[in-house]
Amino acid sequence: MSAPAPAPPRGQPRSPDFVCVGTQKGGTTWLHHVMAHHPGFWLPPFKELDFFLDPRANLSWKLQAWHTQLSREVAKKSVDLEILRWYSRLCLDERMDLAWYRQLFAPAGPRICGEVSPNYAAMGPAQAAQVKAACPNAKIIVMLRDPVDRIWSMVRMMHRAGHIPRVDGPEAAALALAPDALKMSDYSQLLATWEGAFGPDRVLILWYPRLEADPLAVVAQLCGTFGVPFRPDSVRSLAEKRYNDAPAADLPPELGKQLALRLAPATMALARRFPAEAGPWAERLGRMARG
Repeated sequence: MSAPAPAPPRGQPRSPDFVCVGTQKGGTTWLHHVMAHHPGFWLPPFKELDFFLDPRANLSWKLQAWHTQLSREVAKKSVDLEILRWYSRLCLDERMDLAWYRQLFAPAGPRICGEVSPNYAAMGPAQAAQVKAACPNAKIIVMLRDPVDRIWSMVRMMHRAGHIPRVDGPEAAALALAPDALKMSDYSQLLATWEGAFGPDRVLILWYPRLEADPLAVVAQLCGTFGVPFRPDSVRSLAEKRYNDAPAADLPPELGKQLALRLAPATMALARRFPAEAGPWAERLGRMARG
């Protein structure tokens, strides 16, 4: 076992103030970049810690993926070397327990801090209760996108990464219709899980159409939620940027119909609760299901 990590460079170990649980392809990369660069917030340098999915795994692979980015930052002398050394040691630590997790947020000091891990969207009630026990005062951020568009964006992303050979083949359809993909687009169950663990008043929903239409308004909403001064000039260029866009490709009509049939009930339930935001999604799915 490695030696204990040195004392954090500033602040004390603490639980995060927020946890963004997804969904995947719902704008979580945007959220991580914007909040990490806003002076009122602080995030670990890694997106998708996934601690509550596998607390036994260390972050050595994250450190390796971070290496190229860090090399550029060190060359520009824009990286805090004290924090860099501390994180490097912490990422190689074999003890991935709750004390280790809280150390990740020590450099935040008094700033609002949290993590963005969209894979948490697949968690069930028991796992959400574990997050509540570890982060009792946190707010949960949920980012919701048209459920079919979310899945289709994920398929195109997997094609871009080389995991499937084409977007109009059987591999793409199997990926889109896989239980995990459908589960992440069942927003009614997603909200039931996290509101059940934390309470509805501690779950903040960010709607993807608003993010596309007015990203700075979403930043202002985040600042208002956490009592942080809204400083748009500090993140304007980042907020207006798109992240992880996959190459455009038309959704095959038959696959769209199958997705609509499977996702319509949950989306209609969501639309009854949020008619202005989810109503257009439910109407679209109804048209797609009818062919």
